[in-house]
Amino acid sequence: MQRSGRIYKFAWTCGIGLAFTVFSLGQTYTIETFAGGGTPENLPAISAALGGIAGMATDGAGNLYLALGTYSMVVRIGSDGLITRVAGNGSEGFSGDGGPAVNAQLSILDGLAFAPNGDLYLADWGNQRIRKVANGIISTVVGGGTLSYSAAPVPATGAVLTNPFAITFDSQGDLIVLDGNSIAKVSGGMISAVGNVQTIVDTAGYGGGGVAYGVGNAIASDSTGKIFVPVTAFPPNPVIGNPPVALIAVFGGAVLQIGANGLAIDSNDNLYYTSGNAVWQVGTATPVVGKGIAGFSGDGGPAAQAELNDPTRIAFDSQNNLYIVDSGNQRVRKVSNGVITTVAGATTGALIGDGGPAGESQLNPVAAAVAPDGSLYVADPEHSRIRRVADGVITTVAGNGNVGFGGDNGPATAGELNFPAGVAVDSSNNVFVADTGNSRVREISNGQITTAATLIIAPQSVAIGLSGSVDAEGGPGIVWTIVNGTVAQIPLTVAPGVTLATDAAGNIYSLNQTGTPSAGGILEISNGVATVIAFTGPGVTSLAVDPLGTVYYSQGSLVYKVSNGVGTVIAGGGSSSQDGVPALSASLIYPMLLAAAADGTVFMTGGPSGPRQIRTLTPEISLHTPSHGPARRPSTPR
Repeated sequence: MQRSGRIYKFAWTCGIGLAFTVFSLGQTYTIETFAGGGTPENLPAISAALGGIAGMATDGAGNLYLALGTYSMVVRIGSDGLITRVAGNGSEGFSGDGGPAVNAQLSILDGLAFAPNGDLYLADWGNQRIRKVANGIISTVVGGGTLSYSAAPVPATGAVLTNPFAITFDSQGDLIVLDGNSIAKVSGGMISAVGNVQTIVDTAGYGGGGVAYGVGNAIASDSTGKIFVPVTAFPPNPVIGNPPVALIAVFGGAVLQIGANGLAIDSNDNLYYTSGNAVWQVGTATPVVGKGIAGFSGDGGPAAQAELNDPTRIAFDSQNNLYIVDSGNQRVRKVSNGVITTVAGATTGALIGDGGPAGESQLNPVAAAVAPDGSLYVADPEHSRIRRVADGVITTVAGNGNVGFGGDNGPATAGELNFPAGVAVDSSNNVFVADTGNSRVREISNGQITTAATLIIAPQSVAIGLSGSVDAEGGPGIVWTIVNGTVAQIPLTVAPGVTLATDAAGNIYSLNQTGTPSAGGILEISNGVATVIAFTGPGVTSLAVDPLGTVYYSQGSLVYKVSNGVGTVIAGGGSSSQDGVPALSASLIYPMLLAAAADGTVFMTGGPSGPRQIRTLTPEISLHTPSHGPARRPSTPR
């Protein structure tokens, strides 16, 4: 709804939405967890928000295992439909070998596979290792060393891996690793090179042989010992079939099929692959699952009539039931006797912590804003919601979890959003959302949602001109203003920015990544005139500005405050991942500044749970994990 005299600014940038903060000169900070970091476990799989699923496998009892890349953990879905964590503590890193797998740190998970004896193996890509979980204990079985392997075997734990994408076991029970373009075999604790995918010979007439460029992240082996990998290009120009995505190659043999991504082999040695929003069987002209149309539909009906959205991994269980990672829908779907159902995941994210402690919620914040009443509003695009944290409790204020557009002039919690990437709150606690996927700015007022503006280019951040002035930053960026319901575009002549923030006077601040000097800096734009107020060097990823114009920015693993044109580190550079320590002793993981409060609390990501967790920097000597939100304190004069 548009109110007379109100001016809104809506910016299209390539960055993250920001808000305000205040702190005193020379103030030291400490760090604590505020919200997020919760994991999808001990709840029904059908209603869990799974995030990215990097790997999948089934055990001999028919339990389904998923490698959740978003949460750096492996979970099991049992016959009771509940999710149980089996490896990883939810914090990215490397630790835990020789101890309980659930206490270990994992990093950038990829493929999963079960050994014939029932031990679980996982490709811990970020740590360049293959790790094993046996009787609940985790260990490294391949990688972590310095030895280069070749046809001559070397100890597996002494070897160095480069890109362990996928794993499988062959008919002899040996572990097969797709390590970049190389295929390796692990047998008896020794690793050796089977060969290189780039030397595959084309014997099927798709170009007369040559070098394979690019390998996917899947591998499969049949009962005869043949190894299959997806190849993303195979010059000279191969015959383009339907669908024209990639190639399946048999190592040392023929190119079998155009169009491959995920791979799986059933108990009859039939080879299946994903491509073009469908699952195909090699040798068939039509998909066996999916119509090839991106979407979500078909549960409870014929699998061939269903809609999938970017299916990636596939796997068969011992009963030849097919499991599909329907990644675009953030679900796992199962095909049994030709009928498709969902067995895990829900785009509605039914159980993501609403009504409970903010520190136990599932969250993926990309922008935030502090309201006049001190509550924090968070843009959570992974769950298609706007969340609010007040007194330590998290709730949803907009979005029903479905990706789409709908609900205007009705309850905001029943409305649909499509990648909400920015949020702002005005002095009356009205909330404005950059509904990026819908190219709209939505307004939430008194619990109702409306469209404040429909824009030509999708907005990714929003700001409110408190002084009524209209200034903008951008180069290729665009700023729109809405005054009394009229939308106007402001032409920009200054250097391009990555994100926007405003102060109480209506001045606009932006990251200057390509202007002079080329090292980068921070621009202040006042009355249409742009001034570089700090030279930061390259790699600045976010900034925040308080109502008085104090600027904070993040660069690498550090957070800075700008004073007299110079950035001073206020957080990061240490080794601690714990709460309640001085901020300069903390180890930060690519921090992104989200927002800050007038009481001196700065909100950011970058903790042990990475972008899924909001942490605070507060100007105190020591901190603790809050149970009722940030401590209230008067603003410190600068």
